[in-house]
Amino acid sequence: MSNQIFLAPARPGLIVRDPETGKPLDAAGEYKPLNPYWKRRLSGGDVIAAKSPDKINTSARKDKDK
Repeated sequence: MSNQIFLAPARPGLIVRDPETGKPLDAAGEYKPLNPYWKRRLSGGDVIAAKSPDKINTSARKDKDK
């Protein structure tokens, strides 16, 4: 998944549409390809790189094991 990034809208209520599907980016975030479109959305401040739920759950499990 090196060409993928987990993105979320930068502000609550902001709708950022996926150019391929026309669907809005999930408010909780989604993996998207790191292509020119999503790079522009990042640099324009429409989306932010967020922590994926997978990584949050993994770190929580590691903390419990300690």
